Amino acid sequence: MARTTKFGTAHRGAWSTETLNVYYHGGVYFYPHYANHTKRGFAKYTRGGRIVTKNKTSSVGNLGKYRKHYPKSEKIQVKIHCWDSFNPHAPKTRFYYKFK
Repeated sequence: MARTTKFGTAHRGAWSTETLNVYYHGGVYFYPHYANHTKRGFAKYTRGGRIVTKNKTSSVGNLGKYRKHYPKSEKIQVKIHCWDSFNPHAPKTRFYYKFK
């Protein structure tokens, strides 16, 4: 059984899916044509305050009015994944994301 949580909007957001309480995958995305102030997206999973896995999207330059020249369908995204701890007393695995 899998459970997906989605964050954000159609033009910029993130998701995290937990499968059978042992496997996690998620990521961040944005469409540069619409997300005018977004240059890069970041995603990470942590457990007990420590990073389990992390990644970031490629960077979009400060293009100002020329950003509208990106095709509307161009999506910039990154995906991450990790296994949960099989220790029943381990801290909970948490998903974090942000945009710059």
